[in-house]
Amino acid sequence: MFIKTRTKKKNDEDEVFDEDNADIINQFNQCLEEREEDEQDESFREEISTKVMGTYAHGRVRMCGAGVTPSQVFGQKSNSDNNENRMREELEKQCQSKIDDLQSKLNEVSSQLSQVMTHVGFQTTPEESGSSQVHYI
Repeated sequence: MFIKTRTKKKNDEDEVFDEDNADIINQFNQCLEEREEDEQDESFREEISTKVMGTYAHGRVRMCGAGVTPSQVFGQKSNSDNNENRMREELEKQCQSKIDDLQSKLNEVSSQLSQVMTHVGFQTTPEESGSSQVHYI
């Protein structure tokens, strides 16, 4: 689309309006020559566009005319942002629940180990770091 809007036909040849656009078109063509035409999908062309022209400026959409906003072209992001936030919060709750379960199991196993060690004649003394030292009685 960029090339079509920046060139004009003259004697069956494309003529570029200005030198800046000619440089960009040459860069596009060089990148397009790197792959066979049947391998040039939409994502590849978008990648080339970003590589040659840079990322989109905030609040602007290329090749759509003046006054067109990204939300008009790409849709509202707030729904996807809300979904991402909701999913992240749900995953965080699940992770915290698993952490709590594992901590509970660790405490239970530590208690059982302490009881077994006491039963067989070892004495455990908890230290500040949370680990135990074993002393033979």
